Order: sequence, then C-alpha cells, then structure tokens
Amino acid sequence: MCRSISPWWPPRQRMSRHTQEPGAGLFQRLRIHLTLWYCGMLGMALVLFGVVLYFGTQYFLLTPIETDATLHAHTHAELWLTGSLDRACPLLVSSDQSGSSPALGLPLSERVVCFDQHGSRLAGEHTTGLPAAFLSTTLAKRALETGQPSTDTVDAGGSVGQIYRYALPVPSPTGKGYVGVVVIGESIQVQEQALSLLLLLLVSVGGTSLLGAGLGGLFLAKRALAPARLAWANQQRFIADASHELRTPLTLLRADAEVLLRSREGMDAEDAPLLEDIVAEANHMSTLANNMLTLARLDNGIVRTEARGGQALVKVCDTGVGIAAEHMSHLGEHFYRVDKARSLEAGGTGLGLSIARSIAAAHEGRLRISSIPEQGTTVMIVLPLAILCPAGDPSPPGHSGLRLTRSG
Repeated sequence: MCRSISPWWPPRQRMSRHTQEPGAGLFQRLRIHLTLWYCGMLGMALVLFGVVLYFGTQYFLLTPIETDATLHAHTHAELWLTGSLDRACPLLVSSDQSGSSPALGLPLSERVVCFDQHGSRLAGEHTTGLPAAFLSTTLAKRALETGQPSTDTVDAGGSVGQIYRYALPVPSPTGKGYVGVVVIGESIQVQEQALSLLLLLLVSVGGTSLLGAGLGGLFLAKRALAPARLAWANQQRFIADASHELRTPLTLLRADAEVLLRSREGMDAEDAPLLEDIVAEANHMSTLANNMLTLARLDNGIVRTEARGGQALVKVCDTGVGIAAEHMSHLGEHFYRVDKARSLEAGGTGLGLSIARSIAAAHEGRLRISSIPEQGTTVMIVLPLAILCPAGDPSPPGHSGLRLTRSG
C-alpha cells in the first residue's frame, strides 16, 4: 500500500496578521526583551523595598523587647549580688506566683530562670509549667564560656510560640569567676506573627505586581515599538520597490552599452574603455539591486509553507498596495493587468497568474488569491502531498500528482 509522506518543509500553524508582518519575529523578540527589562527593574525595586520594610519593621518590633530583657536581666543580677536571691530568681519562692515577681512589677509574658556557676539550674527552683525550650541550659553555658551576654530565640510551641532569651553572667563579688547566670525570656509570638503576615503580604503583592507589570509591559512595549515597526516596514518596502524598479533601467543601460561596443572599430580610442566601464558598473549595480531585493524578501518572510489535511500549502505574501475587489474576479485571465501603466513599465504581460494557475491545475492543485487594499496580497498554492509507493504498486485513486517509488 502507498503511504503519504510529508514534504521537505516543516509544517507551520496558521499565524495571526501581526506575525505575518515583515520583521514580526524581530519585533516580537524586542517586545519580550523590553518587557523582561521592565519586570526586572520593577522586581529589583520591589525586592529592595520589601527588604527595607521587613527588616525595618523587625527592628522596631523586636528592639524594645530586647532592650527590656537587657534592663531586667541587669536588675535581677544586681538583686542577686545584694543577697536578695529570692527576688533575683522568683522561681525559688512558692510556685503560686506563676513565675513572676509582683515586687518587681514584671509582666506575665516575661520569664526568669537562674543557673549556677556550672550552667545548671539552681536547686529549689519551681519550673513547673515553664516550656522545656526556655529551660535549656545551652544559652547559660555559652554565656559562662564567653563571659559576655548571649541571646537566642527558641520555639516553645503551643500558645507560647517564640521566646526571646537573654543570658547575663553574674560576676562573683571577689572578682574571680561568676556566681551564676540570669536568663530572661520574653514571648515574641505576636511580633513573629506580624512579621510572617508582612512577609506574606510582600510576596503576594510583589508577585501580583510583577504579573501585572508583565502584562502591562507587553502592551506598552507593543505601543512603543509601533512607530519603529512602521518605519522598518516602510524601509523594507522602499528597498524592495527601489531594487525592483532599478533592475529594468540597469538592464537597458547595460544592453545599450553592449550594442555600442559591437561597433568599437569606428569609435575613438578613449570611447570603448568608457563603454566597458559602463557595462561593468551596470553589472555591478544590477547584482547589488538583486541582492538588496533578495534580502528584503527574506526579511519580509514573502514565502511560507504548511502541511495540512493531506495537502501542501505554499503562501506568497507581500505588503504592497493590494488589489481592489473589482479586479479579483478577473485575476488569472489571459493578458489581464490591474495597473496597465505600471505593468508595461515593469515589463509585465498579464500572463503570470494564468500560467501559475495552469501549472497548479496540472498537478491537481489550485491557486487562491486574497488581497486587502493598502495592506498587501497573499497568493496560496494548494497541492496534494507526495505519495510514497513501493515498486509495482499503483498510485491510489485521486492522487495522480507526484509519486515516489523505491526498490524492494
């Protein structure tokens, strides 16, 4: 059995009007790059603003608590040195005071625990109800080792949450070593929740802003590139038109000079070299005009191919003056020309479309023409896909076009 094969060109999907415009790929990349720059700059600004706001808020929320814990720790250390150990370490008294000292006016959110010179809790302290994380000896031992106040944050879990701890070594009255460590703990759960909410808001607002900036950036970049796109399209059209119009006079100039050179025997000695220069320069300018026309056509993307529904589609598009509706029904007729004056100047005979339509029909295809005045014309040739047949296998019905056979 025969099986259809795709042509050598890759299939392409139908594109919008903007993607079919000359330089659409170039301006699409520029549009994306501009949008990425917009989003990148906005993202940097949002990150800088968010960092400053977050750490500024953290400073103003936590600094008073840290200052308060430091002040209370020194107060308890002074009480310890003056011999009021029961007031310096409230947990040494009966547990009905719930870990706070009314004499000192300490807030219920503040917790105090004392450690001896070895980093162990003082004997007789009632620690019932206090979080285990707060009673950890790690911070006290670190303060004794360094001889400096130490701080950390522990998670007590439950309704208590985060606790800020400040450990202050209490120096011995003799000046040698330390008699113990006072650890002050204050709950910062409310502040941490506020910071978490602020961080969530910053991320959410920042992400939404970047998304909006991306969509808005695409729109603004499109508007900003519109004049450049128009100027570029006009330049490409001018190059194509100028190159096309220059080919005919250059060809005539070269032909006239070559005719004159045939009778160089009757010319003055200096005339023949001048005509040869004219022929050489005309050839050079013709090559340059052809190359410019080729580049303009390549940049415009004047040819597109596509495989669809078992058919090969070849589209040839331009961005010229277009064709008025009253001429569409006559296109393809022998010697019919839309603009007779322009066709005569360009050497047209009005047979090109007729020949193209006949060739397409001979291959069981068809030719379609669509045009919009002042925007351009699209000519589409529809041909059946090639059929690959094993040797001796006849072509299937309805496919008398291109057939490829292979041995074996």
